[in-house]
Amino acid sequence: NLFRYDLVIDRMTFTANYDVDVGGYDSDVTAIMTATDSKGMTSTATVKIYVNDINDNKCQTDPSLTFNLDETVGLKRLGGFTAADLDATYPNNDYYFIVPSSNPSTATHNIMVTRDGGIYYINLFPPDQASLTMQFTVHCIDGGSPRQTATTTLLVNYNVPTTTIETTTFLSTTTEQDIWKNVAFQATFGTLITLIGVGLVTLIGSIIACWRAKLNWRSWRFRQLVKQTPQDVMPYRPPTRRPLPPVEQGRTINPNWENLAWNQTGDINNSIDNVH
Repeated sequence: NLFRYDLVIDRMTFTANYDVDVGGYDSDVTAIMTATDSKGMTSTATVKIYVNDINDNKCQTDPSLTFNLDETVGLKRLGGFTAADLDATYPNNDYYFIVPSSNPSTATHNIMVTRDGGIYYINLFPPDQASLTMQFTVHCIDGGSPRQTATTTLLVNYNVPTTTIETTTFLSTTTEQDIWKNVAFQATFGTLITLIGVGLVTLIGSIIACWRAKLNWRSWRFRQLVKQTPQDVMPYRPPTRRPLPPVEQGRTINPNWENLAWNQTGDINNSIDNVH
C-alpha cells in the first residue's frame, strides 16, 4: 500500500510520505506487482525497490551553552555541545562544528570549539583582565548534499559577578553555582572583614588612650591642689614708694631771691644772670 505504478507516466510512485529517517520505512523494499488484462487474466512480478536517503534533516544541537570562568580556573575542557542528525545514512547524518564569528573577535585566542563540539579553555587571561563576556556563534554542519546547517550560541563569562548560573542543554538540564563557594569571592570577603576588624580595634584603642590620658591629668591636678598649703602662697606686699633725692643746698645766687624751684635732680629750673 506504500507504492503505486502509474500507467500514465509509466513510473512507480509513493502513496504515502515515505521517509526512511522515520521508523517503519525501509530503504530496501521487495514489492509484488500484479498485472490484469481485459479478460481478467493476471500475472505477477517481483519488484525490488531501493529508496535513497536524501539529506533533509539539520543537525539538532543545544540551543546555547554558558560557562563562567575566573582567575582560579585553569586550562581545561569546559564541556561540549551534544548533537544528533536524524538522517538515516552516511554522510547525511555526519556533522561537525565550526565558529564563524565571535565577539570580541579575539575571544578565540582563549576559547576553542573543536570539530566534534568540544569546548576548551586554551589560553589564560592576563591578571588585570576586567570582567568580560564572550559570545561565539557556532554552526553545526552535516555532511550531506546540499549541506544543512544549524546555529547555536556559546557564552563564556570571565570574572562576571553572578549568584545563579543557568545552563540550557539539549537534555534541558539546569545547573546552579553558589557564590559563597567561589574561591575569589571568599578571599575578597575575608580581606574586607579583616580590614573592618583592624579599623574597629584601632578606633577603640585610640578612644581608650585619650580617655586614660584625660583621667590621669585630672588626677594629677587634683593632687597638686590638695598638697598646696597657705605657706605656699606668697603674702601680699604693697608697693613701696621711692623717696625723692635730697636737694643740695648751694651758695646763694642772689640774696634778693629767697626761694628757687629745684627739680628732683637738683638742677635749677630758672637761672637769672642779672637781677636788677
